[in-house]
Amino acid sequence: MVKVRVNGFGRIGRLVTSAVFSSGKVDIIVNNDPFIDLNYMVYQFQCDSTHGKFHGTVKAENGKLVINGKSISTFQEQDPTNIKGGDAGTEKDGDKRVIISAPSADAPMLVMGVNHEKYDNPFKIISSASCTTNCLAPLAKVIHDNFGVVEGLMTAVHAITATQKTVEGPSGKLWHDGHGAVQNIIPASTGTAKAVDKVIPELHGKLTGMVFHVPTLNVLPPPWFGCDKDDCCCPGTKMRKSSWQSRRRHGRSGHQQNPWLRQRHSSQRQVYTTEGPQNLQDPGCEDDESASTSASPNTAADSSVPDLPGYYYDPEKKRYFRLLPGHNNCNPLTKESIRQKEVESKRLQLLEEDEQRKKVARKGLNASSFLQKSRLGFLNVTSYCRLAHELRVSCMERRKVQIQSSDPSALASDRFNLILADTNSDRLFTVNDVKVGGSKYGIISLRGLKTPMLKVHMHENLYFTNRKVNSVCWASLNHLDSHILLCLMGLAETPGCATLLPASLFVSSHPGVDRPGMLCSFRIPGAWSCAWSMNIQANNCFSTGLSRRVLLTNVVTGHRQTYGTNSDILAQQFAVTTPLLFNGCRSGEIFAIDLRSRSQGKGWKATRLFHDSAVTSVQILQEEQYLMASDMAGKIKLWDLRTTKCIRQYEGHVNEYAYLPLHVHEEEGIVVAVGQDCYTRIWSLHDAHLLRTIPSPHPTSKADIPSVAFSSRLGGSRGAPGLLMAVRQDLYCFSYG
Repeated sequence: MVKVRVNGFGRIGRLVTSAVFSSGKVDIIVNNDPFIDLNYMVYQFQCDSTHGKFHGTVKAENGKLVINGKSISTFQEQDPTNIKGGDAGTEKDGDKRVIISAPSADAPMLVMGVNHEKYDNPFKIISSASCTTNCLAPLAKVIHDNFGVVEGLMTAVHAITATQKTVEGPSGKLWHDGHGAVQNIIPASTGTAKAVDKVIPELHGKLTGMVFHVPTLNVLPPPWFGCDKDDCCCPGTKMRKSSWQSRRRHGRSGHQQNPWLRQRHSSQRQVYTTEGPQNLQDPGCEDDESASTSASPNTAADSSVPDLPGYYYDPEKKRYFRLLPGHNNCNPLTKESIRQKEVESKRLQLLEEDEQRKKVARKGLNASSFLQKSRLGFLNVTSYCRLAHELRVSCMERRKVQIQSSDPSALASDRFNLILADTNSDRLFTVNDVKVGGSKYGIISLRGLKTPMLKVHMHENLYFTNRKVNSVCWASLNHLDSHILLCLMGLAETPGCATLLPASLFVSSHPGVDRPGMLCSFRIPGAWSCAWSMNIQANNCFSTGLSRRVLLTNVVTGHRQTYGTNSDILAQQFAVTTPLLFNGCRSGEIFAIDLRSRSQGKGWKATRLFHDSAVTSVQILQEEQYLMASDMAGKIKLWDLRTTKCIRQYEGHVNEYAYLPLHVHEEEGIVVAVGQDCYTRIWSLHDAHLLRTIPSPHPTSKADIPSVAFSSRLGGSRGAPGLLMAVRQDLYCFSYG
């Protein structure tokens, strides 16, 4: 291990010492500072106003500084050469190498990533330059290597220094240096430009700079403004020139002209404007880089127009506009508003296309073709039904559903949070966000969902309100889908819980069987997910996924069984024929719990699969040999549980961090998922082909992600097939044609 002596225990000395103890690769044997005694070293190292407390032990013991149990000899010598080797714990006096953490007039100056390869073993003393030089030099090197620099100007923001005055007073050098440091931004000269000259000799005399002392705690990276030596005054433009040449060598005939208005002077200075692409020809160019023009405004908005920091390019007006900071409420032009405008324009265009054009799920797929193939025996019944569903899914038309309720005023204000269809698809359990705060639950009966008038009735129980729902599923306690299992968040002093809510409290769908049920509540705080068991070996049981554990609860006996995990459980589903509970984790792991094993025993993880991001939904297919999962990276994968391998991936889903469900319908052979971009996508389960992309009827928003339910029997066994979409206060039906 390298032995090091630190001379100076100021800001940099303390940072170096802290970094050494964080890495464990260097051994500090001496700390020397002539201006600080040992006890004050301990105090300053423990409590740093800028970088916080040191997370370790620091003390003074037997005249030495002890950090995390490591003793460091401490000195207060003005001349470090007075420290002898025996006193410092080394055999010889002096040091083999010296690194100066500041610019030096005569020592070689090295910056990592710029000229560190020039280090030579004979160098005994080197300088690592200043913090500002380490910010600017790598940037200057990249620009110089790629484009060449004629001249450059840099500005930097410096923190308050010890030489500045805390209150205003006289200054012997410059009058403005006498202003108070806390109230003013004070300009000053800097040696950073000269330091860059040393590490990049080719830039000698080409750079100048200034600094501003601002009441900040740390130095900020310096902005850079420069001119390159070629015709192009924007580095990004020259980069794209090379890509244009490459594309033209492959047969492309045109390219976007440089969006900056360029004028050449004898002094080679560039004149910058923010005008859009101009059709200018450079008489000095004789290659195919000369002149061309854009074909349409749409092509001007693509990646061939340089992205300038602080500006955006308007393809219609063909010019750049300055972006203002978004923290003032009156600013109409921010990157977020521009992005939202582009997204909304795309959504409206897709909505118009979705309503006008004749949609085709697959090329060459039409009713007459596969009907003929079926008659000739080229298609079996399963394939025929699957293709029929694919064709009809591509032709679904959107219609608004009229919702009837005992409280019509609430329908206009309460927003749908989620909808969940029961097993027979004749009821929807709904969670609505109430305008005054909290949530409201209800059940929509789908038996009246018939064309041409699409009407449904909302049944509500206003007693159950104000608890946010983390997860929900239907539960079959008395009979099929007799209850709803809810994972509720805590509210004020009320802890979170898992609640079994009888569906009969809203609407009685089984008049001869349903009785006024009791609400069963289990104190399970912090549940992320839940699942009801239809397995005979876990009868009357439900599971909740918590932080780093799975809790299996028997509703009748109250018995609980806990399984410890190493990650939060975000998705769960029970297998029906095998005693397995599948779980999706925040870490990306999917594992199955063997319900026959004890929670404290070993080997209860029966199957393990891995995604690259947090798993938001797991769905077991009917034969229980395959599992489908989606994650927060937008990946939807079909896994073979026998080989634990991914056999199919469904492309196009968009998710970055949201908790989004996945809907798998084996009978119809389709997969449905709503992305974070508010687009509903439908794939073929058979071959992962994207059949349809449905834009939201409302403007895209993180708070307005649609919730959907699909079935070939909406409203019961004789119901109409289609897709239900709930967004904001509206319910839409995409019915088969």
